[in-house]
Amino acid sequence: MDIRFSFVLDTYESTGQNYSAYELGYIEGTLNIYVDERLFFDEPYVNLAELGNQLGEWSQKIRSGLRGNMDYDSIDHDEAIFNFLYEGNEYWRIYSIWQKFETHKNITTTALVDAVTHFIQKLNKELHKIEYVVKLDKFL
Repeated sequence: MDIRFSFVLDTYESTGQNYSAYELGYIEGTLNIYVDERLFFDEPYVNLAELGNQLGEWSQKIRSGLRGNMDYDSIDHDEAIFNFLYEGNEYWRIYSIWQKFETHKNITTTALVDAVTHFIQKLNKELHKIEYVVKLDKFL
């Protein structure tokens, strides 16, 4: 199974009285996850900096040899939005409460970590480009 993450960062900085979310690390954008080139997940309002941090922490654990599920929990939602579920023998299953279809295939640890790393690299580059308060350097 092949997995790919893509995003479009919303760099519009909201202004107004007492607005500080942008400065505190809340930057939204559209997140798409493709499984075998089919759109699996599509959400236009994801806190991408928050997601990048959670994926970075998870991938560091995986690289150190630990195997545990990754649950993307957002401050905006009461339950995990998507999960990487460890199935054993270096295989993972992806699940989302908003998935477009159910996949019955598993993805290898290597392929999943590579896709996550690629996403973090691209997001970090964009965050540096706009001189955003949050950076993901520590995960690369």
